[in-house]
Amino acid sequence: MIFHDLAEKEELGSLGFKLPPQFEAQLKAYREIYLNYQPPDSRYLSNHRGHLMFLRPEEQSLMTPDLLRALTFTGTEAELIDNVRAVKTAGFSQFAVLLRAGHEFAMLEDWHRVLWKV
Repeated sequence: MIFHDLAEKEELGSLGFKLPPQFEAQLKAYREIYLNYQPPDSRYLSNHRGHLMFLRPEEQSLMTPDLLRALTFTGTEAELIDNVRAVKTAGFSQFAVLLRAGHEFAMLEDWHRVLWKV
């Protein structure tokens, strides 16, 4: 989602997320992919195909484990507990997760174990 937003920044504006500098090369490569979507005035349609559901083939090589750990809630149960605690400490009182179709109950059980310990 962050790469989608930053790739569209010039045309559509941005939510303002600041990408850690170590991922700038990946963002530049992603932006090149984005600029090849056609038609130019509707690139966002291709950019958001599969959004929150799957990585498109052209995105897969750019989404490394380091990037995913830095920009998503991905990790061990202990790491997730620490990350959610940090969100709570920052003053947030709500936390939402995306549940994948066909995996809803397993994901709810996993997140319940994490959130119960926060």
